[in-house]
Amino acid sequence: MTKETSPATYKETKSNDERLRLPVLIISGVIFLTNISILVFGLTRTETGESVIIGVTAIIFIAFISALRGSLLPARFLTPLFVFLGMTYFLASGMGVRHPAIIGFPAIVILAGLFLGQYGAAVYGVLTTLVIGIIGYGELAGLFVVDYSPLFAQLPIDTNIYWVLNLTSALIIFFTVRLLNQTITEANRNSSTLRKTNEELLILQKNLEKRITERTSTLEYRAKQLTTIAQVAHNALVFRSMDALLKNVTLLISEKFNYYHTGVFLLDDKGEYAILHAASSAGGEKMLKRGHQLRVGSEGIVGATAAEKRPHIALDVGADAIFF
Repeated sequence: MTKETSPATYKETKSNDERLRLPVLIISGVIFLTNISILVFGLTRTETGESVIIGVTAIIFIAFISALRGSLLPARFLTPLFVFLGMTYFLASGMGVRHPAIIGFPAIVILAGLFLGQYGAAVYGVLTTLVIGIIGYGELAGLFVVDYSPLFAQLPIDTNIYWVLNLTSALIIFFTVRLLNQTITEANRNSSTLRKTNEELLILQKNLEKRITERTSTLEYRAKQLTTIAQVAHNALVFRSMDALLKNVTLLISEKFNYYHTGVFLLDDKGEYAILHAASSAGGEKMLKRGHQLRVGSEGIVGATAAEKRPHIALDVGADAIFF
């Protein structure tokens, strides 16, 4: 079975890579230029030391090029590892724990914390402390033959101070990196929550706008109905002829509500037929001329409506079994 990466996890990983890209490039570049300076000015005392610097520089350069092309993984792992190995070599082959390179061990822990997170700081904190302890106690036991500089030859060695200080520095760096990671994680979580809330508010806004539009449309339709009713009522007072009034009503309804055909049926004296008295369309006029009428209760929508005395709405006139 293969484990698929969720879109959220992929997006978070990509975001972390983008955030780390510039620091990785800058730090790897600084370390590369520092090593080049050491080689150019001949600051190493032995050919072996020079070879070590050349090897570390080559690895850092490869990692830098990889990061420049967008792949940060080699730089994040190889840079702290080979800087650590290079410094360890100079401590073991030079002046031991008195070597100036020892001050770079806390920097390695910081570097690992930046490149690999809090667990990287913890791992390299333990490794640097072990190296200092092994070299210091090995030197005291005579297991390492160190080449002291005249400046440091008479200085006493206290290995406990070195490894305790390094361990303390590593712990401080570890908890600092952990706190920073927690702060960044919390900030990302808050940002994600805020983004989600904004999206929900946007959806709610759109729904409200839709409802407002629908309500506005409904109110406009109701207003049009009321206006039409008022006009019909007014015309009822103006027109003295029933036929003229009904004709005006059908035309008004068709015009205001954009209906193709409007017809008015009235029952005969016996209530047996619904007779067409007014129509707004050309087809309705033809029906008027031939005296169109429908039997109540048995013919068409009009007949059924007159018999049942309630509105009839045909949503699909093609499929509706009751015809006009």
